[in-house]
Amino acid sequence: MPSGPVKIVSIGGGNGLSTLLRGLKRYARQADQAPEITAVVTVTDDGGSSGRLRREFSVPPPGDIRSCMVALSEDETLLTKLFQYRFLNGRGLKGHSFGNLFLTAMTHLTGDFGQAVKASSEVLAVLAASTPPPPPTSPSKPRFRMEPRSSAKPASAAAAPESSASPSAPAVLNPSPKL
Repeated sequence: MPSGPVKIVSIGGGNGLSTLLRGLKRYARQADQAPEITAVVTVTDDGGSSGRLRREFSVPPPGDIRSCMVALSEDETLLTKLFQYRFLNGRGLKGHSFGNLFLTAMTHLTGDFGQAVKASSEVLAVLAASTPPPPPTSPSKPRFRMEPRSSAKPASAAAAPESSASPSAPAVLNPSPKL
């Protein structure tokens, strides 16, 4: 029987995957040896805040990845609640979540969605690191892959390919086996 951590792969998007990741994080904290979690996150939103940002700023829709980052953050406190905060009114702001706006701004500052996720992950203390994504299988089915990283590394992300700044390209975030 092989030794080492249990390896878990989860695929999805929307509320389901972030809920699953939150539960896996809690499970991993209780385990003797933390599992290695890989999550493939679809980022295909075209409605609401994510869809508006995708259309207006040509960025991948940030909503599902934001939710997964929050789910994997070390401490879901005020900063995490801030990333989930949704504006209830305000011309141009109504319906947007702060985290979606933050990821969009970081994408423009860094010039790359993968780098924006890296910086945002550090702010949220997400137990993650990033690796370059594979090329998209279809422009209409982008994904954000989360894979295990070495527990010796700090939460960070590597640069995603230049194409990751397009609204249909994937980016990558990797959670740590040390949750």
